[in-house]
Amino acid sequence: MSTISKKLLGFLYSGAAQTLASAAWKGNVNAVYGFNSGGTGYQVFKPGNTFNSLTQLVPDGVYILDANKLGFDLPGAVLTTSAATGPAAGALTLTSFLHSFSSGYDNLTLQVASPVAADTEYLLVFDSPGAYSYKLAMNDTISLSVPNVTVGQVITMTAVAPSGARLTHTFTVGGQAAADAPL
Repeated sequence: MSTISKKLLGFLYSGAAQTLASAAWKGNVNAVYGFNSGGTGYQVFKPGNTFNSLTQLVPDGVYILDANKLGFDLPGAVLTTSAATGPAAGALTLTSFLHSFSSGYDNLTLQVASPVAADTEYLLVFDSPGAYSYKLAMNDTISLSVPNVTVGQVITMTAVAPSGARLTHTFTVGGQAAADAPL
């Protein structure tokens, strides 16, 4: 069992299969994102939606949790670590990252690499309200915008590949890219 202490985090699931619609903790989340069994796309569960593509947590599944409350327990979750000073074995690498603020958007250009050759794509999510989730190609330079942000706002992005390799990066809107968390 893990206690949820961050708004946006990745986890591996090691418990018995759990139906999300009846999970006791579902009221504490905005969404749960998981890779499909084929590793070719992602599925999502949002408590308020009638039709969700992700319906249960399964053993050895890789997920990203977008919490709307902190401090609740999630049985079976093994939280990923984001406090390491360097890449852990199996970690995704942020090979380039630039961002600039303009008219309520933080415009990003980034590239992510994986140590696992079979990882050809990854799921990218942001902890900013109104931000989208993206399924992106590994090793491609990607440009996108995070909407509804203000200068000085701290944003965390999390990327997870089908292999379970993951990355968490925090940056400040309007800040210098060089001053953000080291690559």
